[in-house]
Amino acid sequence: MLDLLRLQAVPLEALSLRRYADDNELARVSMINIKQTYGVPILVAHRADLQRVLKDGAEDFGARIQTRSYVENIDFENARIMIKGCSKWLQSDVVIAADGIKSTIRKKMLALNGQVDQVRETGDAAWRAIISAEKIHATKDASLIEALNNPVVLRWMGPNGHIMSYPIRNHHFLNLVLLHPDKIGTKESWTTKGNKKEIVEFYKNWNIRVKKLLDLILEREILEWKLCDHISLPTWTKSKVALMGDAAHPMLPYVGQGAAQAVEDGAVLGACLAMISSTEEINPALKGTDTQMQTIEMWEHLMKLVTSGQDFESPFSTKRLPWLQKLK
Repeated sequence: MLDLLRLQAVPLEALSLRRYADDNELARVSMINIKQTYGVPILVAHRADLQRVLKDGAEDFGARIQTRSYVENIDFENARIMIKGCSKWLQSDVVIAADGIKSTIRKKMLALNGQVDQVRETGDAAWRAIISAEKIHATKDASLIEALNNPVVLRWMGPNGHIMSYPIRNHHFLNLVLLHPDKIGTKESWTTKGNKKEIVEFYKNWNIRVKKLLDLILEREILEWKLCDHISLPTWTKSKVALMGDAAHPMLPYVGQGAAQAVEDGAVLGACLAMISSTEEINPALKGTDTQMQTIEMWEHLMKLVTSGQDFESPFSTKRLPWLQKLK
């Protein structure tokens, strides 16, 4: 799947931190060493491209994807779910709930412990927009073409906000993320249509390159995202059910961590479940231990260390990163 994603993604070489008012570079962080260290570079991709690669990869492995299927009920002990509009239980070996920050399964899991599920407003929101290469080249503006062609993240930092810009889909588009204080208010949907006049007004004192980029955005293509998170959960697992991604640990999407942590969740959880050679090994009714439950609990422990930053205290980390020992 990684090879397929590479065909459409952009490998980043650096992060350029820039002053909002005059576009002067304040610092540059090289990302070349990431490929040298880990064997793969940091890739940025259009989320539709990433989703397509993951979907095709899952189907190649035999997964059957059923869209527009809303889970209405769940049996944690027996790993069964009931789809809205269907009166029959769907049986499985393990249920993985990757249903996002508004997770239905998380609400039901917390309710079993008498807890109320409630996300927290962070006070941040983001306008998001994509500008096509054709539109940028038509301007013949060297600074805009440079932003599109260079494999570099541009981050302008200013009062009460910052802007991220980087190329995606093999430099066919420039992605813009504009962070600002949240004024959306409490709504059923956290994604709303953005207002270009409001954006232009908010960044009116920013540099000319930013203003030129904003001029190229079409209002109908602007989305505004309300950024929320959730208090740390007491557990991500219940019997044969595990939460993953934003359902388990929603976080602000800075440095792409919202999506990146979900991918790591999948990798670690997949490695844990791969320890089970067949479903015949597991018979909770006859055995005092449940291998499936043990493996998802192991995954929960490992990923909680990562998402909380405690992985640096783990003996696994000091073995992987021996220089950590020198800091203690």
